[in-house]
Amino acid sequence: MLNKLPTIVLLTVLGWVSATAQNPQPPRVIVKFKSAALQKHSESAASAFRKEMALSRVATLHVLNGEIWELKDSTISALTVAALLRELDWIEYAELDEWIPFPKIIQDESVASADALAGDPLFNDLWALNNTGQSGGKNDADIDATEAWNFQTGQRIKIGVIDSGIDWNHEDLKENVWINPGEDIDHDGKFTPNDQNGIDDDGNGFTDDVVGWDFVNNDNNPFDDVGHGTHVAGTIAAAANNGKGVAGIAWSAQLIALKFLGKQGGRVSDAVQAIDYATMMGAKITNNSWGGGGYSRGLHDAIEAANHAGCLFMAAAGNAGWDNAVFSQFPANLELDNIISVAATTRLDELANFSNYGKTIVDIAAPGAEIVSTVPNNKYAKYSGTSMATPFVTGAAALLWSENPELPHWRVKEILLETADRLASLENKIVTGARLNVFQALLETQSSVIVEPDTITFPVILAGNSSEKKIRIKNFTEQTKTIVLNSNSSAFQFNETTVQLAAHKAADVTVTFSSMTPGNFSAEITVKENNATIKSIIVDAAAVNDLPALSYSTDIFQKRMLSQSLIRDTLALFNSGNSDLTWTISSALPQWLAVIPVSGTIPSGQTAEVVLEFSSNSLKVFDEHFTNIDLSANDPNLPTLRIGAYVSVEQFIRVTEGAIVNSGGNSYSSNWIDYDNDGFPDLHVVNYGENDFLYRNNGDGTFTAVTSSGLTQDGNVGSYSATWADYDNDGFTDVVVVNAGENENNALYRNNQNGTFTKITGQIDHGASKQYSAGGAWGDFNNDGFADLLVINEGFTDNRYGKQNFLYYNQNGIFTRSTQALIANDTTWENGLSLADYDNDGDTDVLTTNWPYPNFLYTQTGVNQFTRTILGQGVPNDYWSSNWADFDNDGDLDVFMTGLSQVSLNPNKLFRNDGNGVFTELADVEMSKHRAYFSIGSASGDFDNDGDIDIYVTNTKDFAGGHDPGFFFVNEGNMQFKRVETSVITSEMLVGHGCSFTDIDRDGDLDLFVAAGTDEYNDPENPISNNNLLYLNNGNTNHWMSVRAVGETANRSAVGAHIRVKALMNGHAVWQLREVQSLTGYAAQDGFDIHFGLGDATMVDSLVIDWPNTNRSRTVYTNLAVDKF
Repeated sequence: MLNKLPTIVLLTVLGWVSATAQNPQPPRVIVKFKSAALQKHSESAASAFRKEMALSRVATLHVLNGEIWELKDSTISALTVAALLRELDWIEYAELDEWIPFPKIIQDESVASADALAGDPLFNDLWALNNTGQSGGKNDADIDATEAWNFQTGQRIKIGVIDSGIDWNHEDLKENVWINPGEDIDHDGKFTPNDQNGIDDDGNGFTDDVVGWDFVNNDNNPFDDVGHGTHVAGTIAAAANNGKGVAGIAWSAQLIALKFLGKQGGRVSDAVQAIDYATMMGAKITNNSWGGGGYSRGLHDAIEAANHAGCLFMAAAGNAGWDNAVFSQFPANLELDNIISVAATTRLDELANFSNYGKTIVDIAAPGAEIVSTVPNNKYAKYSGTSMATPFVTGAAALLWSENPELPHWRVKEILLETADRLASLENKIVTGARLNVFQALLETQSSVIVEPDTITFPVILAGNSSEKKIRIKNFTEQTKTIVLNSNSSAFQFNETTVQLAAHKAADVTVTFSSMTPGNFSAEITVKENNATIKSIIVDAAAVNDLPALSYSTDIFQKRMLSQSLIRDTLALFNSGNSDLTWTISSALPQWLAVIPVSGTIPSGQTAEVVLEFSSNSLKVFDEHFTNIDLSANDPNLPTLRIGAYVSVEQFIRVTEGAIVNSGGNSYSSNWIDYDNDGFPDLHVVNYGENDFLYRNNGDGTFTAVTSSGLTQDGNVGSYSATWADYDNDGFTDVVVVNAGENENNALYRNNQNGTFTKITGQIDHGASKQYSAGGAWGDFNNDGFADLLVINEGFTDNRYGKQNFLYYNQNGIFTRSTQALIANDTTWENGLSLADYDNDGDTDVLTTNWPYPNFLYTQTGVNQFTRTILGQGVPNDYWSSNWADFDNDGDLDVFMTGLSQVSLNPNKLFRNDGNGVFTELADVEMSKHRAYFSIGSASGDFDNDGDIDIYVTNTKDFAGGHDPGFFFVNEGNMQFKRVETSVITSEMLVGHGCSFTDIDRDGDLDLFVAAGTDEYNDPENPISNNNLLYLNNGNTNHWMSVRAVGETANRSAVGAHIRVKALMNGHAVWQLREVQSLTGYAAQDGFDIHFGLGDATMVDSLVIDWPNTNRSRTVYTNLAVDKF
């Protein structure tokens, strides 16, 4: 037996990274009670302590007998709290939660899967399983997986994959994703909407944890949005011989998805929770392809608790290329009996140059360089790292337990280490000096001849026909064995009755059942070696004269439907038997599904078509529903059949034809504007480095590209955005195009009132400094009845472009640049701009999002006078754009900001306006829980006309190529948002920039446009279209109103006006607020048609417009009809 030798750590150079420094979420403390009895006794004291210190209990550690507490008061140090707790007699210890960095992946290469091939199309790339020297490898420098599979391919061993989650619906993984039987409400062995009943059915403390748990977002969807955990999972247990991608080591293992890593890493406390969960749910093994920090007692004790439960803990040694005996790597370095730490080897059987090692501390090596496995969205990729080596050892342990479930976990570890292949390249590098050999390990699990199965049941056959089954014989001994088979019934015959089976070999014997006469048959098959019976197998079979045989066209129907619609589909039932097949639907069906007919008789050789009608009339938009259709039949071999039916309700339709969607460039700005005053919104798209697009709305749902307006022929300039308003109050909207090129001025275009534009020079042109402008917006800063202009500029440390913003005051069409206002003299790097009268004083205020610096809120206190504060004081920076809207209908504007989480882990943020200049960060709302690699723009609007403002977010690729589709959050009232992931508007991968809502077809609901940029990273395996996207809103039965305000004493476009409506909705009088804005989100404009959703209101009681003019006049209308422009 090999053991780790005692280790003296000479120096630790890599410690835990502070969770509070890296993660914007509140700090936590890991608490362990001295005993369960004392914990219960001290609950009141613990509650009082939490209350006094502003702590909340966020998790209970069931196996560890502890809890995780979170600090809500930023003025109290987590270190102080931990120190105070350690002084209490009922606390065993308390420690500060720390941050585990995301595992380093040495290589990331996408791999195409040839799905048309049989077996596993990428198997030849899996050199670690069977190395024949392919791609320059060394013959047999592998783990002998193919030899092992002759003996064992794996049983349903539970394995906790503690990582970044798993794409649990991946084509090569979904059959082996663990389904929690206590939460599988419909008992169909699948994760379906029926299982999500909002109840902790199994009482384990986690609600609807059907496939595992996401400890990052504290929900039941541990989907892998990074790819690391899915890659690990594929090596362990990707399905084999399914015509898809790759094969894992243990073909039938159950993968428990436990997500604690986000894109930048994860908390120690979340890792502890994941280990605790896996232990509680009976995992035999956990795979831990992560680490890289210092000692945590909480982590140590969680792993030790798993050890006491008989659970192995596989740990990656790390990818720094150093000696772990000198530079500690935890948890791999922990001296616990259930830990196996794993180094990585190459296809040449050498230690990988990135792999950590340690003669006294790293146990074993496994292949870890250029490993092909699964990644999210049914894709495959080649990664390198000890993260990739560790799951080979995990899968091997699962095979050993599959062969001999009685083995204690310490013996499984012992076998894996003792049977590994000794390599000169690993000598004096790791404890064993060896690389994993799963075949040799498997041979050590038994010491005799093993025969499987224990019983055989044949399907019912027609008299005169036959059926076959297999008997598997495995020789674990060192000698050749002569095996003799015999049956006490002539109805059962063998293809061979005597088998010569060499040492360490396996063979199959075919048993054939046949009978010319009907009847039931039972027999005993004896398997002998040297006249000694080593197995008796009981066999049952039946033959009949009349046998119906049911087959069917599909076992699942999946429908995405528009609201208020009906879809029909057909289930084909075929009778291949020689007698009539009778069938009936035996289950109750939901209101949204009808089956016609519900029973029938199918003659021999005939097919029956059963119609399924899916209706969304009774379903809410974006709802998901699932049911099982249970069918019973008189086929003795298939007496019951279960067909799954899934439906999701969609609100949007993607437009696939027409000028807008068939043209693409490096588009940034998305501006809806009625430039020709025909009542329909037209579209202006600004392109960086290319001519802009202008589309005239034809009023029938189609658009015409305008190419000779004088606006779009701007050449290859670096245009970033545009902002429209009627600056000269002539009744037609004009536009400023903001340019970011080093030698390019911003451009003002006057609308000639005939569909053409004239470029006006000498008004807002830059000076010689040639500023690098990022955005612009119109607002009447002095309320004189003319729209003024603010342009923000990004700054560079070498002052190449200059940094000051431009504020232009407009007097009857003549612009004067202000150099005195604080906003004009700002020298911060500013990316995003939004204007809003957030304090309802009638003056225009300014918010700039200044990645990577703080966000500045400029409050106007008088003409040309501003005060500056930081919005989100203490909140990490790295925000790109902002969007003002009254999300809670309390009469003032709240603000949503998009975050660049690939830099600082920031999710998007929503700040509630509490009045008096105070904003509260809402960290618990749904939109603040989800990080994208790089969120850019947002569009706010009431898409479902229920009276609450919803929000859509565009995401683009980050600097390393990471990517997410768009986010869509539905406002369900009271600042409660639901993330929608099933909609067509959240399914497209694109480089998203500006986005905007407007009602393009004037049917009373808001449609969506998204400007798409080019893919600068040019990933050939994952190409991204740069065609812009247009989605039509299918609508619902809710009422609405659209208002276009035209200024008389105010600026003609009414920019800055506050419009309020009051209506009786759901029995309550509800006020709603909108502000007329020339810029929304990032580089976008929703136009000047202001939309209100009115729900079930049949009349608008009041419409109030507060105008942005010198006397701040107000206009009031009463008793207005709904569903009107």
